[in-house]
Amino acid sequence: MAKHALVFIHGMGEQKAGWHAPALKVLADALSNYDAFEDTKLSDIVEPVPVLYSDFFTDLRTMWKNDVAALRTELSTQLEAADVPNRADITSEFDSIATSIGAGDDSFVWTHAMDVVLYRFFKLARKKVNVQVGAEMAAATSNKFTGWSVIAHSLGTAVAHNTLHALYSTGLDGPPLKPQESRPKVLAMVANVSRVLQLSDVKVLESKVKPGPAPLGRACDTYLNFRHLFDPFTFPQPFEPDNSWPPPGTFRPEQYQHIRPSHLVIDKLRDVHDLEHYLANPRVHVPIFRGIVGASAIPKAEFERACSKFDDDQARHNVDAIRDALQARIPNKNTDWKQLLKTLFDLSGLVKP
Repeated sequence: MAKHALVFIHGMGEQKAGWHAPALKVLADALSNYDAFEDTKLSDIVEPVPVLYSDFFTDLRTMWKNDVAALRTELSTQLEAADVPNRADITSEFDSIATSIGAGDDSFVWTHAMDVVLYRFFKLARKKVNVQVGAEMAAATSNKFTGWSVIAHSLGTAVAHNTLHALYSTGLDGPPLKPQESRPKVLAMVANVSRVLQLSDVKVLESKVKPGPAPLGRACDTYLNFRHLFDPFTFPQPFEPDNSWPPPGTFRPEQYQHIRPSHLVIDKLRDVHDLEHYLANPRVHVPIFRGIVGASAIPKAEFERACSKFDDDQARHNVDAIRDALQARIPNKNTDWKQLLKTLFDLSGLVKP
């Protein structure tokens, strides 16, 4: 039986084959809790299509691990070529970063923060990533699938946005795709950082990546925006559009949902940002299931019961101290990508109080 392709796009950090398995298990376990799927497995409905792009960044970090000076020189060249304002401030920030992380040690900040820098400012790396992700998306449009959707996480939300916009505007390695012929049914942007990492020529609120009718050129049917209330990484330049996005009257209410979960079942403070942590909450996975199989599959009453049970289970954990510790590290809104990096450094080694 043909299945729905579910494209997973990972976030920051070095990933290995099978990186999506924990997130897929969370979804599979959750699905079995709903009456309509009592005798149905997730594997009966969807076929996972995990995208692995972190190897591009790993290769660059390996090459530059013992030569941070080369990285700084290349960063300066790229910033100058892109005519980025305040270039001196950025390179100075890089110098302080390099010192604080041991100039390339295999630490959390080196393997995560550098991904952000490389994707945002290194055009060649960004192009390679987008082409790789675009190829996986194009494969998901195959007739062997009944349709396709995307779950993007963290840095992957910026990757998903840029790739989809390119696929439906200029194309990547071929002619552009047409929304009327194929597009993601659901675009789930988990821990959405696409706005803080947006490119000067592809603003996220002005691109084709918005929900609505295919004839209007919209690059997805349903856009789900997930921002945890205590996830510090989503605060600098948050994806938080006003009522003019998407344009009123051009989409159904369920086609754009801005969802702010607040649960805290974590071992380390930075775990609040994890994909599996988000997906465990019914407020996150139910809209994804509904978007794929239909809203009537999980009625409102059943959804509310699932949320109540989840909240009761969470209440057994001591979340007050965790919440206070995270709130103390929430950065100001409408700051730039450098604040995102500083937040990474701040949470890199902190464990649950």
